[in-house]
Amino acid sequence: QLQDMLALLHTSPEVVREQLLLCAAHQFEEGDVQRWWQPPRFGARTCLSDDQLFLPFVTALYVRTAGDTAVLQEPVPYLRAEPLQEGQREKLFSPEVSERSEPLWQHCLRAIDHMRLGEHGLPLTGGGDWGEGMEPAGGETGESVWLGMFLVDVLSRFAPIAAQRGDDARAAHYTASIEQLRAALEEAGWDGAWYRRAYFANGES
Repeated sequence: QLQDMLALLHTSPEVVREQLLLCAAHQFEEGDVQRWWQPPRFGARTCLSDDQLFLPFVTALYVRTAGDTAVLQEPVPYLRAEPLQEGQREKLFSPEVSERSEPLWQHCLRAIDHMRLGEHGLPLTGGGDWGEGMEPAGGETGESVWLGMFLVDVLSRFAPIAAQRGDDARAAHYTASIEQLRAALEEAGWDGAWYRRAYFANGES
């Protein structure tokens, strides 16, 4: 849904703004998001890794294109539910609306900070990333090269926004994370001719 909004950034920014706030309201307190839902809240909680990053990605593009920094201060509630159990890949249910409500800015930060890195310094794949058929590379320790590139892009967009908002510590942290990820992508992601796609949980690429 958020990916589709990219086509409307220049023609219908008000629709993009509405969708950003709607999708933020389908984010769990921990930072992950419903993969899809039927109104009002029946949907899937999964361990797929890329879903949560589309909220900050599209938010950053919207703010840059529309010049609407006020959207970052719009309060939005979270969803509340028990996290997935160990070995559980997804769950279909209707979560509760949390009593916690924070600005869209905090939703985006929570999504970014929910990401975890594996032993190669690349983001964990979880149940799979954006590429179809990548579920086998997931598990507890599988890592995604593509997701590392995507995270670099998101952090590169959010570091200057954080600086503009006076959060120099976060801007510095994101800038350092960008350099670390880029180094990991070159060291573990590049095979000398092509970028690898992922590392499986058993360490194979």
